[in-house]
Amino acid sequence: MAATAVEAASVAILTIATGRYFEAFVPGLVASVHERFMPEHRREMFILTDQTAAIPHATLLPIAHQAWPFSTLLRFHFILQHAAAYADFDYFFYIDADMVVTERITGGILSAEGLSATEHPGYWPGKRGTFERNPGSAAFLPRSYRGPYYQGCFFGGPTGRMLAMAEELKERIDGDLSQKPPLIAEWHDESHLNWYLAQHPPALSLPPSYAYVDAYRLPVPRKIVHLPKNHGAMRAG
Repeated sequence: MAATAVEAASVAILTIATGRYFEAFVPGLVASVHERFMPEHRREMFILTDQTAAIPHATLLPIAHQAWPFSTLLRFHFILQHAAAYADFDYFFYIDADMVVTERITGGILSAEGLSATEHPGYWPGKRGTFERNPGSAAFLPRSYRGPYYQGCFFGGPTGRMLAMAEELKERIDGDLSQKPPLIAEWHDESHLNWYLAQHPPALSLPPSYAYVDAYRLPVPRKIVHLPKNHGAMRAG
């Protein structure tokens, strides 16, 4: 679906960074967003964090640090915890903390018609993604499903739609966790995001330009790049 022209929108950009992620990634991410992410629109960056050090061009909102994988699985819980802070913005985007905006991004990724989601660079173009296959999980998608696989690192849309999605996915994740034993989808919150987008296809399906992995060589521009990290070290504690 083509984007609807959007003028003079207000845009909230949110990341979640607790523990080691804050110091390692947040200053660079915020600086790159301030310089290159929709500078033609009114913007505000929000950091959900357990840290208190002030960051220029960003508002810090407190959350408790969670051990892996709950630090990512509970993403929609964290978003809703501070929903009042960004509820009045026209648009709301989530971006992973370990990313940096490397090229100017304009309002062309905004659509009043629905969400914008980024196709996973590992399964682009047209490869079958690793959807949740456990039928006991609320994130389950059958093998007959052939839609794109979206990465949970960058997505957004009209704020009301984003918060409605967060509410539904929080409830579904809570349902999985209430099972005995608790059930966690293979790719955590990303599995649940893909379930939702299978039921509610995004208005804009963005190329991996917005989730570029530096080691890859894809025929698309590098607009938002994942920074390398030691996953084990960053998730410890």
